[in-house]
Amino acid sequence: MPPGLIPEEVQRKNEIHNWRNAVQVLAGSYPAEWEDILEVLGSFYPNATQTAIVFRRT
Repeated sequence: MPPGLIPEEVQRKNEIHNWRNAVQVLAGSYPAEWEDILEVLGSFYPNATQTAIVFRRT
């Protein structure tokens, strides 16, 4: 994953997997939506329950 697409704070708080270049596609094709995702991930504090966000192409 190219550096700079996901802020360090978000990376520290979340386990990030870039499957089939999803990060680059979202950031490049949908920049406003990508910023929304980063904002949510940056303010999200998971509790004891494991949480996974999966983006799949249908």
